[in-house]
Amino acid sequence: MLIYPLDSITEMINKGFEINKRKCSLMAFSFPVSFKEFASDPVKAILFLSLCAIMYLYIDNKLVYNKMIDDQYIRIEKLEGQVKTLNSKVENLNVKLLEFYSEHINHDE
Repeated sequence: MLIYPLDSITEMINKGFEINKRKCSLMAFSFPVSFKEFASDPVKAILFLSLCAIMYLYIDNKLVYNKMIDDQYIRIEKLEGQVKTLNSKVENLNVKLLEFYSEHINHDE
């Protein structure tokens, strides 16, 4: 685990940073507002971070709903196929039942 002093963290946030270690790279982007501006007006900083969080949750929610809808379409198609096979089986049984009744009714008379 890498631990950085506070000054170097703020420096990385302001300039963006890149860590290359064991074929792993972590790239950060530069924020539109510097850490000093965040520190000078924390209410605006909290509002900005809240807005970013809300946007992330909104997009994530839409993606999850789209995935759920796609999964349900697949499930519906499978169930429709099962309904068709079961309906054909019921029709075959109805035909056999009618044949059975017609044979036994004719024999009883």
